[in-house]
Amino acid sequence: MLFDSVSRVFSFPEIAKIGPQKFMEAYRDFRKEQEFLPESFCQFLFERGLITKVEAVRLSQNFFEIQKDAATLLYPEAIEFLKQFPKENLMILSRAHPDWQKGNIASAGLDKYVAQVEIVQGEHGKGKVLEELSKEYSVVYFIDDDPKELETVKAIPGVKFLLLNRGKIPDAQGGYKNLLEIAQVIKTDLQII
Repeated sequence: MLFDSVSRVFSFPEIAKIGPQKFMEAYRDFRKEQEFLPESFCQFLFERGLITKVEAVRLSQNFFEIQKDAATLLYPEAIEFLKQFPKENLMILSRAHPDWQKGNIASAGLDKYVAQVEIVQGEHGKGKVLEELSKEYSVVYFIDDDPKELETVKAIPGVKFLLLNRGKIPDAQGGYKNLLEIAQVIKTDLQII
């Protein structure tokens, strides 16, 4: 939600060879089984016959190279959004492989803007964390760029789902174009000027 890595990833020659549609199908199939880690995902692509063994090694290295520059993958308004709220009120909740996502967050310097980073695995991981938070706080704002996450949280009392659509998700109902719009919604809701 804070990172825009898609454009960089699609510029990799190995992925260009596969094509965006086949790549995204393979990625979705992979994510049904496990969270993203470059080595295992590239092995998966190789086993599917989409890339060679040499390309799998090179693609994995490319993923680690862009991780070193994770700050350049942040959406332009990401830091400005985080700075608008007290650090103790912010948490990054991400569904990803912990090793990979911790590296992204640290490389981008996001950990200094939030009180907690919670990385979960599996489809219901975010819901479990949000259930616990809703017991502690009267309202929890949950921002995600995946409309399917609404199903995970819609029954949790006190959790307000804010879809970061960026105008790119054709089937999504509603949603916000950027994090600054969301910040304004939260501030208005909380009556923060």
